[in-house]
Amino acid sequence: PRQLCGGELTGLGLSELLRQYICAVSHREGMLAEICDMPTHRELLRQLAGRRAVDAGVQRYKDSLLKSGVIGSKARLPMQPALLLANHTAANQAALDAMEAEARISGIEADELSSSRQKLEQQLACWSSQLWPAAPEASAVLATPGLESLGPGLCGLAEDEAQRKASPIVTQVPS
Repeated sequence: PRQLCGGELTGLGLSELLRQYICAVSHREGMLAEICDMPTHRELLRQLAGRRAVDAGVQRYKDSLLKSGVIGSKARLPMQPALLLANHTAANQAALDAMEAEARISGIEADELSSSRQKLEQQLACWSSQLWPAAPEASAVLATPGLESLGPGLCGLAEDEAQRKASPIVTQVPS
């Protein structure tokens, strides 16, 4: 007879072992459940490539804002929201371009590219929550009805000159 874990392996023991195995597989219990839920090697590589593409976009966004004087030690403050929005829009497009270039290099598929684009846009939309207008009444101007929403987390000025002149000045942008 064969030995298993220091004991004899009989027909009865083998059938019990097989029953436990089939039960564990069908119910995905214990360690087997964790193994079944683990991502495959391919999925891990796709996640890594997506993360690298998003990181490339975020870095390009930061570099663009730094170059345009919106953030960093050489930030040109105070700044009109229209100028801030224009710089954000240009940096946002540069970030999307950088993310797509990294995605092409990494061979990211269309569904993963869409997911990565959404993650990047969510991260870039967070920048507006870190801006502080010059005065409390400036926040009210940004919340005024009639102003058009120009992007995620952004509020831009409407096209008429009166609202453009009423725009607040942003005095601080954290670096």
